[in-house]
Amino acid sequence: MALEVFKCGNCGARVPPPSTSVKMVVCDFCGNPGLNPFFIEPPPAAAVAHAAPVPHVAPAAPVAHAAPVAHAAPVAHAAPVARSAEEVARLAQVHLKVFDSLFYAPAIPPKKEQGARGSYGAMIPADNPILALYDATVFGGADDGFVITPRRLGWKNIGLDPKVITWAAFDVGSVGTSNDAVKVMGDEIQLEVSSELQGRLVQFLRAMGAPAPAPAQAAAPTARVVATPAARPVPVAVAQPTAPTTPAVKVQRPDAVKVTPLLKVKRPVAAEEESDDEAYDEETVQGWIDDTRGLAEESLTRSASLYIAPNIPRDKVAVAFQTHAEEIGEDDTVVVLYDPAGGGADDGFIATPWGLFWKNRGEDPHVVWWEDLDLDDVALDDGALTIEGEAVRINRQDDGLADELAAFIEAMVDWAQSEE
Repeated sequence: MALEVFKCGNCGARVPPPSTSVKMVVCDFCGNPGLNPFFIEPPPAAAVAHAAPVPHVAPAAPVAHAAPVAHAAPVAHAAPVARSAEEVARLAQVHLKVFDSLFYAPAIPPKKEQGARGSYGAMIPADNPILALYDATVFGGADDGFVITPRRLGWKNIGLDPKVITWAAFDVGSVGTSNDAVKVMGDEIQLEVSSELQGRLVQFLRAMGAPAPAPAQAAAPTARVVATPAARPVPVAVAQPTAPTTPAVKVQRPDAVKVTPLLKVKRPVAAEEESDDEAYDEETVQGWIDDTRGLAEESLTRSASLYIAPNIPRDKVAVAFQTHAEEIGEDDTVVVLYDPAGGGADDGFIATPWGLFWKNRGEDPHVVWWEDLDLDDVALDDGALTIEGEAVRINRQDDGLADELAAFIEAMVDWAQSEE
């Protein structure tokens, strides 16, 4: 007869003990160890009758034993990423942003925090502060939804038991999407019809699974010479399409997606354009990268197929560099990557501080440079985005991304072409 099941004392998951002869069990969901309540202590072994003592015989000369074999040192496992409460809170606010029924400490209503803690009980200790709380209830009790703490992620779907995992046991490879839910650690966080929050939560979880940033060095960074835009290969000329019979609709700039640059650092122009040796120091280039990332995080939020640095898989970046090898420079930095096929990222678009690169399936790659692009050549018609007459294709399930990309393009052009 199959053994009964019991629940893990940490996360509440059902844990079937493997047998009655195992004293300790480990929860497959959160890794918490516990005693097997069905363990049966084996009876003591019967005493063995000893034979009569053997007469003592003088020992022969000792035999030389071989030296013990040296055992290999155990393989060191990578320590889990440790982040401070301030870093977890910052990542939550950067990726989840402002959303209905989403609250951040210290502005979480006490009744909502009390309702959430009542659902999780001892699974979230009282001394573990709640940094962010999403209330999925209709009447605002916050007993359903998800919570983020410095050490744990908890969620409770309507009518189901609460689940809690520690960030130390979190596997970023388990993150995915399913309808109106986010997959994590073999379970789902239901989000009703909140498709926008779905993509943001995926970005946050991927950021939590990424390596923690290295601590800042006390010494000033050594200046590194990087190539100037003038030294970059000339883009391949693309044949211009014939003029359409109906003029394209220019990009509408609704207030809902209008963005303002966070870090307004104008891209400097070399004083002597004829010099191919003109270059910018590393600090200046890093400023452009930070500006581009800030504008991307403000504008692009809707798609789970969208990645923003530093959370872009290296293999996808490598394929994108190969795809646009004739236009992109070796010193360039991919800040945004959209992979519509969910594979090698040879189709889709990438954005760098210099320009926008894209490739549609079965077509040649295209590129536009921020400092040269005229916004009158950007058109958005019923969710279809074109730049200089060339379409930038977006998957249907990523509805709304074309509008956000248009707003991002507008912000980057304003940033690159702004006056000092």
